[in-house]
Amino acid sequence: MSQVFSGCRSVLKKDGQVVGWATGVSCSLELQQQPIEVLGNIDVQEYVTTGRRISGDLSFIRLTDRDIVSQGLVPGGSATTTEVVEAPGVTMQVEDQVTGNVLYQLEGLKVSGSNWRLDPRGIVATNCSYVALKLKFGSELG
Repeated sequence: MSQVFSGCRSVLKKDGQVVGWATGVSCSLELQQQPIEVLGNIDVQEYVTTGRRISGDLSFIRLTDRDIVSQGLVPGGSATTTEVVEAPGVTMQVEDQVTGNVLYQLEGLKVSGSNWRLDPRGIVATNCSYVALKLKFGSELG
C-alpha cells in the first residue's frame, strides 16, 4: 500500500460527517514573529512569537439539494444579526479514507467569505475562505 497521501483517497468531514463533494482544501498556518530591534545594533536581536493565525479555503461542488447553509457552514441569509454574530465555529477534518486516519483537524473554523459562479456550460462550485482557532496534525490526534 502506498504511503503517499493524495486527494483521491481523502475525505473532508465537518463535525464527523462527510461534507458533500468537496473538491479542495487549503490551509495556511502563520506564526507571527515580532523583531526585537535595539539602539546601537543593526541586527535584530531576537524574534518573539506574538501570535498564531490559521486560514484557508474550501471548495465544493454545488449539489441541487445541498449548500453551505444546509451543511451548517454559514448562517442563512435570513439569519438575524445575533444568529450571525453568535454562530459557533465547527470542527473539520481531512481524513485518509484508506486508513481511516485523520491527517488534519481544524477547530473553531468559521467561514469568513464565500463565492460562486454560474455559466451556461459550467459546473457550479462554491468557494469559501475560512479562519480557524486551532490546526492539529494527525500526529497530535493519536
